[in-house]
Amino acid sequence: MVPAAPIGAGVVSLLRWHPERWHIMHGRLIPQTSGFPLQAGVNNVRRSRDGRWLIREATAQAAERGWRIIPTDVDGPGTSYISDAIGTYRWQRRHPGSAIVSTDERAYAGWVASLVARGVIEPIRPYVAERIAEQLRQQVGQVADQVAQGTPSAAPLLERLRADLAIVEAAIGGDA
Repeated sequence: MVPAAPIGAGVVSLLRWHPERWHIMHGRLIPQTSGFPLQAGVNNVRRSRDGRWLIREATAQAAERGWRIIPTDVDGPGTSYISDAIGTYRWQRRHPGSAIVSTDERAYAGWVASLVARGVIEPIRPYVAERIAEQLRQQVGQVADQVAQGTPSAAPLLERLRADLAIVEAAIGGDA
């Protein structure tokens, strides 16, 4: 799931990931990310008198629950995955005069996969991959039954589920 743009204007969110929450997006097995809002009073985030964000306590509490914060400059000094002051991520685009935000999911998935490839995010844990594989095997079985019972509209879903399962099984086998 691609993290949504912040709901309120001016609320910037860092990205976080959890080692036990992974999914397949655009053919890539990647961790799901979610926003960690930089908003005073939310998640124990505070602001100093000079306006700096004080998040050490907040990130420590998140870490106790398994969450890891992705540094904004993860792609190098002077870079940021947050592209503007109202919290749009660089794979998103706002439309003037509209609340709609378009997301380039392929770019997002590629970026998150690069974080895994570069060692910024640890690889999927075997038991997490096994759990996902088991869920996909069950779904493949159910959808295959639908196709066999004469529901041809389920065939594309079956094809996608089998492709997703192959991706996860490759990760289990160490090929990812």
